[in-house]
Amino acid sequence: MLNHIEKIDTVNAGGNCLIDAVYLKSGKVLSISDECAILAPSVKEFDSAWSINESDQCDDDPFTYPTLDLTRHFNFDDLELSEVPKNQRVANFIISAWSEYPDCDLLLLDDGRILCVDSSCVCLYLNYARFSDFNNEDRAIDCIA
Repeated sequence: MLNHIEKIDTVNAGGNCLIDAVYLKSGKVLSISDECAILAPSVKEFDSAWSINESDQCDDDPFTYPTLDLTRHFNFDDLELSEVPKNQRVANFIISAWSEYPDCDLLLLDDGRILCVDSSCVCLYLNYARFSDFNNEDRAIDCIA
């Protein structure tokens, strides 16, 4: 049971571009691709920005929302995670999801990095060891709210 995440799904954002959609209990939607993680303020804005269930025309630019650049700080030590078969993953880019503490849900990405989701923000960590080292936001690569 996750504390802040309602559900996780992989959706086609058009042009055969698959993204993972993490629906938060706060109503926000975190979208994860191989390049970035974007935090949309609501399902409506997420759908509009990525043209989900609509025409190929985007009403909003998803990059106007808070964004984490996933192309920087790549974790080359954990590349074997990318070999986990798709049918053993939670979603396309997410290997697993769990609640670490009552105030924090964790997403293990296929390159070994960790996304920590809590009630106020989403933080990117280089790996689980960096996250668990005192669970301190100062150790995060970047955070978005």
